[in-house]
Amino acid sequence: MKVFLKITVFLIFLCAFSAIISAGKISHAQAINNNAASADNATPLDLNARKQILNDVLTESNGEIKDLETKLNSLNLNNNWNDIRQNFLNNLSDYQDYYQKKSDEIANATTVDEIKSIAKSLKNWRENIYSPKLEEITNLFLLSGNSSLLNITQNRIDKISDDINKIDKQHLMKTDDLKNYFAKANKYFQNSKKFNSNANNLYFQEETASQDAASTTENATSSEINSTSTNQIAPDNGIDIQISVRNLIEKSLKEIKATYEIFFQMNNQIKKSL
Repeated sequence: MKVFLKITVFLIFLCAFSAIISAGKISHAQAINNNAASADNATPLDLNARKQILNDVLTESNGEIKDLETKLNSLNLNNNWNDIRQNFLNNLSDYQDYYQKKSDEIANATTVDEIKSIAKSLKNWRENIYSPKLEEITNLFLLSGNSSLLNITQNRIDKISDDINKIDKQHLMKTDDLKNYFAKANKYFQNSKKFNSNANNLYFQEETASQDAASTTENATSSEINSTSTNQIAPDNGIDIQISVRNLIEKSLKEIKATYEIFFQMNNQIKKSL
């Protein structure tokens, strides 16, 4: 029964993955936001010290973008979802341009008040533009990861079903209890797939609608986009939808976890009977 030997390790991994979702926004991104705010505070820092803080923020921010680009490019997506990924990659490219613009402003600043203004603008942009987009990108990672977990679990389901049939044929033990356990596990698994499907559909509809809305600005020049992006406020309903998507993923994960807990009980049942 080799399939059962992997269950405990996988269950530990599943709990860790669930904890990532429960943690909410990426803490590293929040730390960058806080650093940007520190350049706009009332402490008696001189001009060069404040410039250094903002330059460090931009370095961290660009590193964050490169990491996101690497992760996005590593995802195994079909054609429809590739469009969403490409849209995110385009967004990240625009964000790098924005950071370069801010870097130039920092270099040209000659007063503390100018640096404070840049810091405030950067902080507002990250909170109102970047952070909501980061939520969307993070949800894409979570959806991809959850789909992989479902594929692994489907393989476990199939293998355990085969194992039960083999036990039946070889008359190694009574399988009534195992079949009852398996039915419960499969019910949890079907629930998990339903939540995952709902999360994918909601996310895809939202991202497709966002792309359609964004296509109306295709004729705008990059300078126009940069000049307006700092004042743009992300729609609250978009954020709410991303929260709903994440909640559905979390529900799916809980059902997967329940599935593996039943597998673990089946494993114990087999050990007692053999």
